[in-house]
Amino acid sequence: MPYLYLQPVVSLPQRRVHLYEGFTRLRQKDDRIIMPQHYLPLASEQGLMPAIDNQLLFRCVQVMRRLVKRQRNLGIICNISEHSLLDHDFFPQFIEFMDDNRQLSSSLIFEFSQETIKNCGPIEFENLASLAELGFVFSMDQVSDMDIDLESLGKNNFRYLKVESSIFLNG
Repeated sequence: MPYLYLQPVVSLPQRRVHLYEGFTRLRQKDDRIIMPQHYLPLASEQGLMPAIDNQLLFRCVQVMRRLVKRQRNLGIICNISEHSLLDHDFFPQFIEFMDDNRQLSSSLIFEFSQETIKNCGPIEFENLASLAELGFVFSMDQVSDMDIDLESLGKNNFRYLKVESSIFLNG
């Protein structure tokens, strides 16, 4: 069973928690944590990524509901794998679930890798547009190529980019 781990994202220089990034981790029977690099290849190969993403999404929604009740002005970044975005069975159900939870649109951010967005076709961009119409925004991670059309990303509701510092430092 996947577990949700939250990593704080702080604003500088105040070091105030602004967001949390949600990560999925698996545990063995002896409670040792299995890191993604050890289970993602097998999960991808076996077609389990939509199920893992679904668990992550469900847990992120649960946490956000609790934070909203406490009137905490925080958000959660929830990573969605390429397999889920391209899954024509999973994604319509995902959109329906998010429609039922649209009150969380100001605090739940969906994150996709740069490679995933590059692999999107018209149907996948329509799915993203459906989420954007509900008020959700997106983040792009694993950015390895700075040849990015920022205007197009902005029009598609991408508000965050995660870029390794080495990319900036090395030009």
